[in-house]
Amino acid sequence: MVTTTPLVPARVVRALSASLAVVVMAALGAFDRPSSTGDQAGTAPEPTAAVRGAIHDEIVRQQAAGRTCGDEPALTDTVLYQYTGSTRIVVLTFDETIRQTAARTGWVRGYCS
Repeated sequence: MVTTTPLVPARVVRALSASLAVVVMAALGAFDRPSSTGDQAGTAPEPTAAVRGAIHDEIVRQQAAGRTCGDEPALTDTVLYQYTGSTRIVVLTFDETIRQTAARTGWVRGYCS
């Protein structure tokens, strides 16, 4: 006579283990998908024409103040930053930029030194 009684607890343990694995992966962000406005890893979306214009205007202001601006990170205390949902470019200090990017409030759009 074959009994299935020992298989029931094994199936319960297997189902609980699989459920726990899914919960842990979701908590770790394994299921995060990139969005159309940038992904969770911080990749900035392609700037719109309005944002490109704002970046250009701010670069002109920074160059008039004697700074050199570019896309590559540099040891600087002047960072061009775009907050999510805004086309405006603001100038932040390096420390402010670290806080804002850690909070995922927007994207770095340039560096001036």
